[in-house]
Amino acid sequence: MAPLSLPHRFLAVLLGVVGLGIFGTLAASAARPPEPNPIPIRWQLDLDVGPLRVISVENPDQGPMLYYFMTYTVTNNTEEDILFAPSFELATETGVNVVAGQGVPATVTRSILERLDNPLLNDQVSMIGVLRRGEANARDGLVVWPVRDLTADEARVYMAGFSGETTRLEVIDRETGTPRDVVLRKTMMATHAAPGNIDGLDGRSLERSETRWIMR
Repeated sequence: MAPLSLPHRFLAVLLGVVGLGIFGTLAASAARPPEPNPIPIRWQLDLDVGPLRVISVENPDQGPMLYYFMTYTVTNNTEEDILFAPSFELATETGVNVVAGQGVPATVTRSILERLDNPLLNDQVSMIGVLRRGEANARDGLVVWPVRDLTADEARVYMAGFSGETTRLEVIDRETGTPRDVVLRKTMMATHAAPGNIDGLDGRSLERSETRWIMR
């Protein structure tokens, strides 16, 4: 599947931000999509993202099911300790959007942790808290999503909470016609190509085509 053009990528990002009921359009004053500052202007953590993989795990209520999972390492090389509360969302080109951990039983997460056999690896909840400065305090985390579309050609992972940079954007609410500000956060986006049949990927990783910062 061909990559989205810049205007279409921006529209997809905007709809993701206003999806909590603010399906809006850009105000006339916003001629170009916002981009992160090329030089970080707020605190920013160092993020090392592992591959996005697919795994079959026994769901206690539904039997064997497929899940996406990804590991990452975060390091705080800023000048102060940071309250770390990351969020991860996986989206496909078919319109499926899933927040990490949503619809994932605790037993599934424990099973994946056991298979990875890394005593330093933390589940999503355990990663939340103060991240202290320095390489010695780097932490490894695991995030998991259920596979809800077996035929997706592309999977994008949006990772927020690793930068303090934000910007405001004015949109027009389609229902009321009035302008409203939304806050976009600097977010890491990792794009992956899927083979069109996720079911055959058990234990394998998806090919990553792009990793970059966006405002979302």
